[in-house]
Amino acid sequence: MPVHIRAKAGKCQGGFHKIGDEITVDWTTPEGICLGAWNALSPCVITLLCEGNFPWEKEKNS
Repeated sequence: MPVHIRAKAGKCQGGFHKIGDEITVDWTTPEGICLGAWNALSPCVITLLCEGNFPWEKEKNS
């Protein structure tokens, strides 16, 4: 099951993405996302891809 990411805040220093952009991720580094954002998001993406959950989220798989 792919993971869908939506930019909600912040500014990409490299100009790759902006607020409102959506990126779908499976098992490879996605196109259209800067390295800084990918490095910050990849641990969470891998957790979701492996069907893990986060205890602070009310909805599973999000």
